[in-house]
This record gives sequence, C-alpha cells and structure tokens, in this order.
Amino acid sequence: MKAAAVVSFATTVAGHAALIGMGPEKCRQSPRTPDDKTLVDRLSGTDGAMNNLMGIRCVAAPDVQKTTLDKIQGWCSQSGDWTNSTRDQGFCFGTTPNTHTKPNSVLKDVEPKLWGHDTDCTWNAGDDIRVSVHFTQQHEGSHFVDFVPQNKEQLEGLPPCPGSKRADGTVEPFMDVNRRIEDFKVCYQDGVNAADEKMEDWQRKTIRLHPAFAVSPHEVEASKSEEYKLKKYAAYENAPVAETEKNHYRIDYHFKLPNLKFDASKPAVFRWVWVCGYDVQCGCTPKGGEWMHNAKPPVTPGDQCPHPDYIQYGMGEIFINCADIKQVNPAPATTATSAAPSGSQSTSEETVLVI
Repeated sequence: MKAAAVVSFATTVAGHAALIGMGPEKCRQSPRTPDDKTLVDRLSGTDGAMNNLMGIRCVAAPDVQKTTLDKIQGWCSQSGDWTNSTRDQGFCFGTTPNTHTKPNSVLKDVEPKLWGHDTDCTWNAGDDIRVSVHFTQQHEGSHFVDFVPQNKEQLEGLPPCPGSKRADGTVEPFMDVNRRIEDFKVCYQDGVNAADEKMEDWQRKTIRLHPAFAVSPHEVEASKSEEYKLKKYAAYENAPVAETEKNHYRIDYHFKLPNLKFDASKPAVFRWVWVCGYDVQCGCTPKGGEWMHNAKPPVTPGDQCPHPDYIQYGMGEIFINCADIKQVNPAPATTATSAAPSGSQSTSEETVLVI
C-alpha cells in the first residue's frame, strides 16, 4: 500500500491512536512499526498497516466484550489466527522488534514536541517516564503502560490487577472509583498472550505499571495528580483541547518506573495499551448507563464514572503499541527493618521492592 493511500485510509476509519513517545527525558523512544503487514493482519485479525501504527489492534470477539470483566480476561484470544505464533508476537501483534515509528502527515511532531526520537535507550528503575499519545478518534475506555516480564521472579509478590486471578483462583475485584490512584499497586495481568508457542503461565502475563486512566478529554484523575501530571494538548498546536473537540488531541503524562528486578542483560518490552469502551481499573458506570450496572452479570460493576464519556458500550478494540528498550537497570535491593511503605510490594520477609 502506498503511503498516500495509507494516510487517506487512516483518516476515514474511526478508533485510532498511537503512542508517539515514551521514556525519561534522557532517552525517549517511539514504538515499533508493523513492517510485515500480512503477519500483523493475521495475528490481530485487523488491518495493521493503517497510517503506520495507528491500526495495531484487535477487535475482541463478541463473547469477550460483553462485560468489563470479560474483556480484561479475554483480551484478543479469539480475534486473530495465532497459529505458529511466538511469545513476542502474542504480546505485540507481530510488529517488528527494534524498529521506530516516525512522525507523518497525521501524527505530526508539533509543539510541544512529544515524539520520542531516541534509539538504543538505557533506563533505570526509578526513572520518571514520560508517555505521549496522539488520539485521532474516540472510543472511550482506559489506557495504561505494562511490561513484558523477563523472568518469573519479576512477578513474585505482586497482586493481580482487577479482573485477574489470585493464587487461590478467586478474581481480584475492581477498585473504588474514587481511589483509582490512591489504592493502585503495580500488579500482574492474566492471560494477556494468546500465542500458541508453548509457554509457562507466567510468560503469558504482563505487569501493569500505573493505574488505567480514562481516554477522554474530560479525564480528571491523572490530570489533577501531582504524580502523573497528565496534560492534554490540541492535535496540531501548543494549546488546550477545544471544548468542542472529543476525538483529535494529544496527551502527555508521567509515571515512576518501578523496581521490578530488571535483567540488564536482556532487552525489555514495554507496551502502551488502550482497552476501548471499558474502565478496566474501576469498572465505572457512566451516568445515564445505569442499565449496564444493573445487568446480570453487570457490564460495568463499579460506581458512577467522573464523566459520562469514560465508557462507550460496544467498543471491542484493544490497541497495543510495543517499544523495545535496550537495557533497564534494577535498583539495589533494600533490606526491610520495618513494615513496607505505602505503595510497596514485599517480595519476601527480608526484601522490599521499592516502587
């Protein structure tokens, strides 16, 4: 497909977004490109070549998107053809490792400059990570950054994310809508990877690094947070998002990279994930959509969302952009002499994982 045709197609199909930069100020990268269009299309079940990376997503099967819980448990398991697929392809839809997307006529690199242009980055646990995303259409729902575990030990001591299962098989409930940030803990997500490569259970999990925030110009939690510092910008100028604009805008926010026993001898894969339609952190219910909360089983199990456009029923897509980081260095282990501080996860009786 020629570039001009790609741009034209991308601007006419709803539901697009792209990660455009991620990392500490010293080294910020853009995500992978979908160079093998046939492979990306087959694995994701959708056209992955739209405007370079803006169409890298699956559409969850009907049975997998009936409720918020169904979607965060089912992911893309029934969406594409996973025959002979690898672990990496299962996490990243077959996009090409160690490639970097560039700005184009839709995803322009305008002030404030949000694109990541670096390569071969080295990060450190504790770094202030800046995440920049360009949205071109709105499907509501929630987004977050997660990490593909390099080893089993990185999952030790972490709780399940809402909707994932504890060790005893019970499901972790969704969080209080009013405590999305305060009660968040770095957590693992079950069953993320649908590839048919033979793997251990831990190899199909990812680690969510910050709360899932609403995809909406009316998002309020991260925007008011001194920790996450989310800012919203007009698509093509250094200006606030217009009151009448719902679809086309940019966001930029921060999170602290947890100390996850990173293996500095191996590359690390981080993913920006947008789960369209639903709030996968709190399962909130939009005002006027009480039928979703009252359904059996509930479509949205949580209390009222801060704004009605946090949720849009029937949006099946899950967008995923992967970024390859050459090296991530762990922080030194801290010996605990008292109870773990708020927000920490204890990995044993002696060691505290400081996040």
